Amino acid sequence: MLKLRILSACLGIPVLLFLVWSGGWLLTAGVAILAGLGWREFTTLVKTAGFQLQQVFGGVLVLLFPIAAYLESSGIFSGLLAHLPVAVLILTAVAFIISFPNRSLSDIAVTSWGILYIGGLFSYWILLRESNGGFYLVIWALSLTWAYDTGAYFVGRRWGKHRPWPNLSPNKTVEGVVGGLLFSSITSLLLTRTFVFAERPVVGAAAAILLGLVVGAVAQFGDLIESGIKRQVGVKDSGSFIPGHGGILDRFDSLLLVMPVVYFWVGFGYLGG
Repeated sequence: MLKLRILSACLGIPVLLFLVWSGGWLLTAGVAILAGLGWREFTTLVKTAGFQLQQVFGGVLVLLFPIAAYLESSGIFSGLLAHLPVAVLILTAVAFIISFPNRSLSDIAVTSWGILYIGGLFSYWILLRESNGGFYLVIWALSLTWAYDTGAYFVGRRWGKHRPWPNLSPNKTVEGVVGGLLFSSITSLLLTRTFVFAERPVVGAAAAILLGLVVGAVAQFGDLIESGIKRQVGVKDSGSFIPGHGGILDRFDSLLLVMPVVYFWVGFGYLGG
């Protein structure tokens, strides 16, 4: 299994890095594909739990988020993305009325949440990439998330004993979390030295370590959200799209939260010395 995970990563990571390096419409298309596949997995999961979602209708709304993020970051439509969540609530409310009584209020609530969770959070890949120094910031977010996952996996397997979430994610351990946080903070500190030569971004040591800790904690939280969804419906993986990793949501669950957190972190000016 580990060899298959490594092989999939070796094939997928270069493609992902190329999209991030390209930015613009190419990254937007890639993110839209990921969001669409993630929405398909999500609808399959929640249907297993008995919810009836508007799959096509919701999928269109999911795809609107990365498109709106690109249009806004390009300066074509200012403020478009900020109004989309309200539009989603209104449109799903209308869908509830039209489909009543075939769909319940809980069906519409899950639909709305899924659209915002997948489409809304995936859109921050584009917003972060199109911000000042965006390429380096996305690479930073990816590196810290992967470092946390790597540290948590290997430290947890070697020394993990205490399991704080036995019902939610029984394989997660306190020792693994500590190892992941250590890996992400060290990686963040090392990246500051690398980025100094690239002249972007300039980050102090304390801010780098703190960002590494924050990203690690957020990555773990994102993983737990996905674990909770899978536990709720009684499945191990969200899908099988990525060999050795499961589905799109299995692989990108942490990054769904990490990208917006890094975006707001930068936006509020916390990358100083």
